[in-house]
Order: sequence, then structure tokens, then C-alpha cells
Amino acid sequence: MATDDRGRYYNERIVSEKNNIQMLTKEARIYSLSLQVSRTRSLNFSKALAKFSAQEKCRGLQSSVQRLSDLINEMETQRKTMIDYFDQTVWKLLRSYPSEFKEQERTLASRNAAVKKKIASQEKFAKAQQAGKDPSKINQAQVDVSADTTGAYQANKLLDASSIKFEAKRLEDLKSLMLDLAESHMYYHARALEAYTDACAAISEMSVESDMQDHLTWVQNHEARE
Repeated sequence: MATDDRGRYYNERIVSEKNNIQMLTKEARIYSLSLQVSRTRSLNFSKALAKFSAQEKCRGLQSSVQRLSDLINEMETQRKTMIDYFDQTVWKLLRSYPSEFKEQERTLASRNAAVKKKIASQEKFAKAQQAGKDPSKINQAQVDVSADTTGAYQANKLLDASSIKFEAKRLEDLKSLMLDLAESHMYYHARALEAYTDACAAISEMSVESDMQDHLTWVQNHEARE
């Protein structure tokens, strides 16, 4: 665990972003499953409507019920497209992030080790000076400080570059994810509004009087026979 400001900042950021992605991935999976459950229930209801229509004697009601059944089937085909997109794109993208975070954690750990090595070299050099050791040992300690300082600097630069690249990718991924998801829902609901508006207009034109006349005619015909 890093004790310097840079190390703490990156550690806290990685932990925070990792937890957020894990939470989002979990809820995305639950959401995807809920869409599939809703689709199954809608299709079952559509089948029930179709069965009702097949057994209905009143022609106007029969036609209206069948139209609604067909419409639900059509919209569930659209929903299937949305679910497939979600599973193949959104879900797949979110599941790729554990490996991304592992790479960030490895880079941070390598950087922390380099900084720790630099601090140890500095302490060793300071002790060698204070103890008045052989000049050759002091020189070697100084060389080690220089090399480890360069190593820590390079590790910091690598961590910065890795973090910038990761953050840019994360922001672009999530922006694309949210935009595509919003557009897929917008298309689905726009199509649903259009289709159900047409269905409402058609169902409103159903003539109860005409269906009643069919029924009354049947009753009258059978009364005449008895």
C-alpha cells in the first residue's frame, strides 16, 4: 500500500472505479434478465390473446384481440433486438473491465515498489554518510540512489500514462454505452408508441353494435327453430 499522495490517489481511484464498475455490471445483468422475463410474460399473454381470438364468435372482437396479439409479438421481436444488443455489447463491455483493473493494479504495484526502493536507497545513503563509511561504499550508495530515483521517476511516468489511457477509454466506453442504450430504448418505445397508437385507433373502430347483431341474429335463428 502506497503512503505518498500520488500512490494513495491512484489506489483510491482504482478501488472506487472498480467498485462502481462491479456494481454496474451486477445490476446490468439483473436488468438484462428482467427484460427477458418481461418478454417471456408478454409472449405468454400474446398466446393467450391469440387463443382467445381463435375461440371468439364475435367477428369485431375476434379481429381486435388478434390485432393486439400480433402487435405484442411484433414489439417483443423489437425487445429481443434490444436484449441481444445489451448482452452482446453492454454486458460484454462491462465484463472486460476486471482485466483492465488488474493491469492498473499491476502498474500501481510496480510503481509503489520502485518508490519504496528509491526511499530505501536514500535512507541507506544517508546512513552511510552519517557513519563515515568507506568513500567507495558511499559512492556506490549514491549511484544506487541516482539509479533508483530514475527508476521511480520512470515508474511514475508509466503510471500516469497508463492511468490517462485507461481513463480516456473508460469515459469513451461508458459514454458510448449510455448513448447506445438510450437510443435502443428510444427506438423501441417510439415504435411502441406508433404501433399502439395505430392499434388503439383500429380497436376503437370495432363496432359493438355489429358484434351484438351477430349474436342477436344467432339467438333469433335458434329461437325460430325451437
